[in-house]
Amino acid sequence: MRSNLLAFSVVASLGLVQVAHAAEGMWVPQQLPEIAGPLKQAGLKLSPEQISNLTGDPMGAVVALGGCTASFVSPQGLVVTNHHCAYGAIQLNSTAEKNLIKDGFNAPTLKDELSAGPNARVFVLDQITDVTDQAKAAIAAAGKNPLARTRALDAFDKAQTAACEADAGFRCRLYSFSGGNTYRLFRNMEIKDVRLVYAPPGSVGKFGGDIDNWMWPRHTGDFSFYRAYVGKDGKPAAFSADNVPYQPKHFLKFADQPLGADDFVMVAGYPGRTNRYALAGEFNETASWTYPTIARHYNAVLKMIDEAGKADPDVKVKYAATAASMNNVAKNYAGQLEGFKRIDAAGQKQAEEAAVLAWLKKRGAAGKPALAAHAQLVQHLDTSKTTRERDLFVSQFNSTSA
Repeated sequence: MRSNLLAFSVVASLGLVQVAHAAEGMWVPQQLPEIAGPLKQAGLKLSPEQISNLTGDPMGAVVALGGCTASFVSPQGLVVTNHHCAYGAIQLNSTAEKNLIKDGFNAPTLKDELSAGPNARVFVLDQITDVTDQAKAAIAAAGKNPLARTRALDAFDKAQTAACEADAGFRCRLYSFSGGNTYRLFRNMEIKDVRLVYAPPGSVGKFGGDIDNWMWPRHTGDFSFYRAYVGKDGKPAAFSADNVPYQPKHFLKFADQPLGADDFVMVAGYPGRTNRYALAGEFNETASWTYPTIARHYNAVLKMIDEAGKADPDVKVKYAATAASMNNVAKNYAGQLEGFKRIDAAGQKQAEEAAVLAWLKKRGAAGKPALAAHAQLVQHLDTSKTTRERDLFVSQFNSTSA
């Protein structure tokens, strides 16, 4: 399951001249009070409680686009996001003759703003409910059969989601954390009328193209603006000329002072997932098979798109967003694979796992349940290799249709 959850990436003590020794990590908001001391020492002036309140100020201004992060930056529903996140909407409104991908777009008035498309969404977080006890009870009641437990969780998920979405205008999803140790139900207002306000020309928004993507340092104007619209009653509604700009409870204000050396930086967003806690075997499978296989597949498709685009400019425009997305993933994976080799990531993972297993063995009886669980996970990983081609094929279909 792709988990688009609000999380924080923390990088402290950013130096402008020399490489900083940053305290990095990805944290879910509920964890922030646990690291309040290090955050304050690093320079955080807001209280951890304030930034873990996802519906308050300022975190209530951070929204999801269904795969990307954005933020309200005005009381009239103006949303700032990345140029590459708005790329689909830019492409949707482009033709070979009127190419907004190349020339950019600016709406002088509200009436000039363009629909971002029927599938464009702005998700505004409304409520988070911890349903861990209920979820675990539903799973336990199914017994020990893995398929029965999976079906029980699926039934629980559907029941919780249906009840949560009883009120019109809301979209709910159940997410698991830390391998199923915690379950939370997220309820979001689903704004369906999203419009393109501004996009820089491709020479700015995608400066350096795919060659510079994922490179450091990188210089590009990777930003665009949307506006969220709702019905006159303030509730989500389909695209209509009668709709009005959404008035968010909170929006971000631009700083009146520039960043300086050693300033504290925290990024709030909706990452897909983190694989930092994967087993060494899972890491090896990813590095030796999954990433190379997906990259080869994407590069083959990109070659087809490129050849078709050269023959027909209209095809090049229509597939621009698809090509950009695939290029993004393929280059990311290639860079990760190069980095894995450079730092011997496989060796590091194996050493970390060996240290944990050794510690568990020293604990005697107290460590046996975890050791048994680890052995079972390794066995499951070996079994999953027999169906990995099929599973990857299905996952790519899900990704394409999302």
